[in-house]
Amino acid sequence: MLDIAKLIFNSTNHTYTYDDKPLPSVTTLLTTVGINTEIPDAIKDSDAFFVATEYGTLVHEQIKETVDNGEYKYKGLKKALPTKDLKFFIKNILPLSDKWYSETMLCTEYYAGTCDLFGMSKEKPDTLLVVDHKTGTAWNENGVSWQTYLYYRGLQECGLLPQHKSVEFYVDDLKGENSKLIKLIPPTEDDYNRLIDSLKNGTKYELATMNLPYDLQQQAKDVLANFATYKFLEKQYKDFTKKLKEACENHGVKEVKWLAYNEEGQLKEYRGYFTKETIREEFNESDFKKDYPELARKYSIEKAYSQFRTGWVKEK
Repeated sequence: MLDIAKLIFNSTNHTYTYDDKPLPSVTTLLTTVGINTEIPDAIKDSDAFFVATEYGTLVHEQIKETVDNGEYKYKGLKKALPTKDLKFFIKNILPLSDKWYSETMLCTEYYAGTCDLFGMSKEKPDTLLVVDHKTGTAWNENGVSWQTYLYYRGLQECGLLPQHKSVEFYVDDLKGENSKLIKLIPPTEDDYNRLIDSLKNGTKYELATMNLPYDLQQQAKDVLANFATYKFLEKQYKDFTKKLKEACENHGVKEVKWLAYNEEGQLKEYRGYFTKETIREEFNESDFKKDYPELARKYSIEKAYSQFRTGWVKEK
């Protein structure tokens, strides 16, 4: 277990050292392997980025004070007024746990960072909640999923987590009146282990899987919920079409029609029919290769390709 007392954070240049050894931050590490968590570099040089960064720091500070002291005390001109984002946090996130831990430093042998928020769920016994605050408009969901998961593993290695049986990851997308708490899907254990192995061995890490973007999660949920019904109906339709074709062939019928309701509930004419016979020439590739193997090899071109497939993950 790592000794968190040996971890030092330099706020001036935003760097971490553990026992005098420099460690990359979580976001820096992820960027080096092609996983982006922040807004594009093109925006970072603008005045808008500087203002957004200053505001983000303010919100983080207000949330930390609220968590540590139970409230945010506004003291005249020396302190900023409570932001709308802080009000959202107090109303919607603070009540989710009886004990939150805010701005907690962590590290592993390969990276360091500061977790915005974690605590045990009030409604779900034995469930740990890990939350990252985002005040910008252009954060990457897949990257933030990785970010919160790496925070979690770092907290584990430093022995900073309360006992728990499960963990959930969230980002509080702070946009004033449009703020919302979004549940994240963490990276797979296999992807995390592959990342650590690449850091150990000094090899290039290539991302094998990606968490489903938020805007597709609900769509996937709806599609897969009806997947079994779809496959059943698809089989029924194929069986029906096969039997209809056989019936037409047996009776010498070229076309059959009947009335049926379409997907919009309208009564329409439906038909089954044989298309007009056409003759086309087809190149017999297998016979050509047998009869003229050398010529076939001369004009053969190797091409790499990959198919995109979907399906249920098989249990190991």
